[in-house]
Amino acid sequence: MDGRKFIDCAERLSGSRDAADLRSAVSRAYYGAYNVAVEFLAQCGIHFSKNAAQAHEKMPDCFDNSNIPQAMEIGGLLRNLRSSRKIADYDMDDPIFDNPTNVMLRLDDARDVVRLIEALIPV
Repeated sequence: MDGRKFIDCAERLSGSRDAADLRSAVSRAYYGAYNVAVEFLAQCGIHFSKNAAQAHEKMPDCFDNSNIPQAMEIGGLLRNLRSSRKIADYDMDDPIFDNPTNVMLRLDDARDVVRLIEALIPV
């Protein structure tokens, strides 16, 4: 499956006003961007174990260490998306994602990750 499908799912969920749907949209947006990034890095010869929790922490470093401005932006976006995903999934008292605008901002960040990755792929 293509990670972009998770971003499509996030988009559908973001249209809801249900708190669980909105929080799930944030989570799906992160995992969509994450999986697109993992696939891109694999094509570059950088592989992460499918079961390694450290991949979520270390993968953005690969983009940061590239010294390519667009790639470095991807690293920052992935970190922010992961942080938002943790809030959405674990901090039920934080009202940040009760606001659909904040959910849409995370969805935009996921789309930006995909757009920036696609711009790095040679034609």
